[in-house]
Amino acid sequence: MALEQWSRTGTPAYVAGTVLFETRDLARDLPHCYHVMLVSHGTAQSGPAGTVNIPICDMTLGGIRYPQEECTHKLRSSCYFGYLPTLSPESTRQAIEALYSLTPTPTAVGQPETYTLGTHGIHAEDPNAPGEYLTGIHCSCASLIEWCYECIDSNIDLVSESHIPAVSIQNLWEKFMRGLPFDSEEAEQKAAEWGLEGTGPWKILFPAYQMEAFRRETIPHRASMEDHPYIPDRPSQQVGSESP
Repeated sequence: MALEQWSRTGTPAYVAGTVLFETRDLARDLPHCYHVMLVSHGTAQSGPAGTVNIPICDMTLGGIRYPQEECTHKLRSSCYFGYLPTLSPESTRQAIEALYSLTPTPTAVGQPETYTLGTHGIHAEDPNAPGEYLTGIHCSCASLIEWCYECIDSNIDLVSESHIPAVSIQNLWEKFMRGLPFDSEEAEQKAAEWGLEGTGPWKILFPAYQMEAFRRETIPHRASMEDHPYIPDRPSQQVGSESP
């Protein structure tokens, strides 16, 4: 497994299914608040003023932005690529193909869609067949990556779900509402908006856990609240730090 920082001069060509991490929130001291995406095909595009964009698919509050919506991500030195050198391009492309089987999560009329931050938020009950489940698309960005990789022939499980630490509502508040005094009522409302049920603690799959997994020799990775790949005393593998 490998994790490399984007470099205009040193980064090799990546195939569909490669994982792209955006770590700009590191500057805001939010260690788990990264965004994770899949490369939707391996051709980078030149942008204005010498920038480089790469086609991606990801999960946002509005759902998956691919293939329904073509989108690209601007590469910069804060971007990192996670990949498995032992997998063939054909195998990694299967992760992208898995996206085509996803359908919108059914919800009651007038009810908002939820963005489930839990370990997996893929399956949704079929409203026309109680007890049977459709494949839904409302999950966290990290859960989408995890699910797509598990769908390939090699059944890659990046992070061990049984070894994800439980996160309390206070932990979430500290990480996502940094600087504001803890408000239990508002915290519960925020958790509900994120698709988390009850008052916790919850097992939440953070992108940082997957970043750490790509720095390991074996998978699945046993996640820890201490996982934070880019603190000074734990240097990452880097191709270079040159910004586009």
